[in-house]
Amino acid sequence: MIRKIGWAVMAVFALIIAASAIAVLVVPTMRAPFLQQRFLTMPLAATLHLAGAAVALAVGPLQHNSHLRGRFLNMHRWAGRAYIFAVLFGALPR
Repeated sequence: MIRKIGWAVMAVFALIIAASAIAVLVVPTMRAPFLQQRFLTMPLAATLHLAGAAVALAVGPLQHNSHLRGRFLNMHRWAGRAYIFAVLFGALPR
């Protein structure tokens, strides 16, 4: 029971952070001054970093749920691939 609650809390926080990354990516007025500068100087790098982080945070919790992994193994594998590519794209421009 506690493991399920812990997973749910982790998933909710990860989705909140992913949503904020998407919001910062889509709504330029939400960007902090340092991010506005980053988007002016390196728009592709900033976009890849935020998009990769959002996908990795949204897909990551699926990798840590044993019930989903056992029941939907194929989805688990594809989510893992998406996670790896999102992390690679997010870290690439640094």
